[in-house]
Amino acid sequence: MSTKSEDRPEKSDEGRRTAARTATATPSGPSPATADANADAEAAPSLASSLCAVRRAICLASHEAELAVSQAWWRAYAELGASQQRIAWDASFSRNSAYQAWLAAAQTASQRNDGQQLAAAHETYYRTLETAAKVERQDWDAAQNNYCKALEAANDARAAAVDKALAAYLGDLRDVWQGADLSARGVSILTQLAQEIGYAAQLAQAQGWVPGPTGTATHGPSVSAGR
Repeated sequence: MSTKSEDRPEKSDEGRRTAARTATATPSGPSPATADANADAEAAPSLASSLCAVRRAICLASHEAELAVSQAWWRAYAELGASQQRIAWDASFSRNSAYQAWLAAAQTASQRNDGQQLAAAHETYYRTLETAAKVERQDWDAAQNNYCKALEAANDARAAAVDKALAAYLGDLRDVWQGADLSARGVSILTQLAQEIGYAAQLAQAQGWVPGPTGTATHGPSVSAGR
């Protein structure tokens, strides 16, 4: 009995030493793989938010440009309609005035039995009609030209606004790309960046930004110009 009682403390001491060695060998914090995964998970929302903000900015700018050009189109169309009404009214007034003048002159000539005066009244009437028609055509052409110029100006303003927005968008995307630690990112982050760059390429192609021999755009401002 005495021997068994003496062995128990030895086993107890051995158990404590084993537990101490196990505790020393086991790290208290997460493993390197877990730490990298946590860092990637924390950085992913930040990068995703940056990409969303960049996309939202270009979408908002494009919407504003489309809204502005649409309003300009409607204003130009309204001005064309008003000009057409004014031209039609002026032409009608000129023809009616010419007719009234001819009618009065013809009545006077008939009462006097003056054929020469009647012929002169006819000549004056037809010349007045020709002049009125010529003025109407000129005014109509001028209204059409003004309408086309207004549309062209609106389209140019839209193109300039989209160019500026696209340059700013590419600059923002470049900043996000340069600020991203790609070595610490997972496949999902690289996929998001690739998708956004693909979207930027589509916008640049749609806007006519064709890369030149030096790799710069041959149309539209440079990326730095929009910053």
